[in-house]
Amino acid sequence: EDLAYRLCPALSSYESERLTGRTHGNAEFQQAIKRHIPVGHVFKAVPFLFNHRDARKMAVSLFGGVHNKSDKKHSKAKTTPSSSKLSPPAAIDLIRSRGDSMRFAVRVRVFPYPEDVCATWVILAVKYRDVT
Repeated sequence: EDLAYRLCPALSSYESERLTGRTHGNAEFQQAIKRHIPVGHVFKAVPFLFNHRDARKMAVSLFGGVHNKSDKKHSKAKTTPSSSKLSPPAAIDLIRSRGDSMRFAVRVRVFPYPEDVCATWVILAVKYRDVT
């Protein structure tokens, strides 16, 4: 599957829009996804923006905490991204999607800036055949 590969242009577009206030490349991204998703299938994707590169903090923000009870050091950690496109329940809702032939994808892109500043975009996606 190359679904994760197809998500990369969206991350560049989101960062460009964040910096300039102008949408760029969205139509091309939507067309690429439409060509990739078979008839009768559903595509869902949610983007998140973080101002750090700490994968553990991102996971806690996206999924609400560490599930390993033996990891007491991080079990009470509560962090949220300084600015995210959608709230963390959106990630959980995407993970809880139900259907046949499910394929999940994740893509991350870090945009580095001077003085150790970064914009880290994470996009979670799923495609599946709807059975309802």
